[in-house]
Amino acid sequence: MALKWSRIQLISGLMILFFVAQHITGNLMARFLSDIDTTFHWPASVMNGAPFVFYFFTYYFIGVTAMFVHLACFARLALLRRKQNQVAIRVFWAFSISGAPIALLINFMLMGAFFYISLPDKWVGYLQGFLPNYVPN
Repeated sequence: MALKWSRIQLISGLMILFFVAQHITGNLMARFLSDIDTTFHWPASVMNGAPFVFYFFTYYFIGVTAMFVHLACFARLALLRRKQNQVAIRVFWAFSISGAPIALLINFMLMGAFFYISLPDKWVGYLQGFLPNYVPN
């Protein structure tokens, strides 16, 4: 079965669109409705305790991986236009496959696997507004 390149590009693009739309919406809500800074602590806060981590681990993983797959589609097309068909396929797979470990690295960093993350009380209070029993790890 041949890969449907246009479908891969479309799906990865839609995943990026979903990620960015949700990210911007969340950013605006945190900043302007709750007066919370959206610095490093913003993504780290939802990655440091249940139940938020269950959704956001997947959310960040898919968002970052989709970006790499989408860039891989672009690189493939650029190389095909230069008649470098074999290189195009290798570059596509190299870009696409490298997205997953980078996404995992980002997720583990946000979870505090490489250094301790102390969440400001304001952030913990913000998340307790959604889930009163929330306690970060």
